[in-house]
Amino acid sequence: MLWYDANGMKHYRLNSVELNGDREIPVIVACPQSQLEGVVLTDLNPPESRRVREVKVDDLDLFVTNGPGFEKLYGAVSDSESSLLLGLLQLIEALKHKNPSDLEAASQRLAVSPIKEFREIERQALFNNPGMKLGRIVTKGLRHVRLVLYCKNDTPNTEILPGLHCQDATSALYALVLMRLSGGKGLGACLNCGKFLPRQRRTRKFCSDTCRYKYFMRRNSSKRSKKEHRR
Repeated sequence: MLWYDANGMKHYRLNSVELNGDREIPVIVACPQSQLEGVVLTDLNPPESRRVREVKVDDLDLFVTNGPGFEKLYGAVSDSESSLLLGLLQLIEALKHKNPSDLEAASQRLAVSPIKEFREIERQALFNNPGMKLGRIVTKGLRHVRLVLYCKNDTPNTEILPGLHCQDATSALYALVLMRLSGGKGLGACLNCGKFLPRQRRTRKFCSDTCRYKYFMRRNSSKRSKKEHRR
């Protein structure tokens, strides 16, 4: 089996190769030689994209909570794609739990036409048929993702694994969204500050105890004001 070490030197090893297909298909992304974890076992263009590293499932949560931190690890993601991906995660959450308020928030974010009238038409179409919008966005985002076999140099054994190969960080995020569709954490927004937050439980509504406290203090203050106004 051909593999490359950290210095780019070729090595051949036949007696320690394992075929391993008993776990989830990982998301792998093209990387520089210094970050190499494996090599794709087919011809790709450019050839450098054969060098890959694995993107962890939890890195989708890192993208949500700390975009610059994700980009430092895997590469830049444009502002427009970031906004689209966050809206997509909101849409998945809304469809999972049949939540109209989450669906409305997602439709507002995903309606991106620069013309107000067209944007409203787009928003209403998404609200009426969210599954169609979900399918179109995910399919477009996965256009540079392909299923491959890659060789992971995992001393003392070299494993041959299936992987979802992504050319860049943006494609990797769409592949992680695809994984999210089959389960895992959802995406919510803090009721106080609006910050996005990954949540395993649907009941999580705040990003921190501070925001929870501020929200309820503000709500209680509003209730008192309404009572005084009625008097």
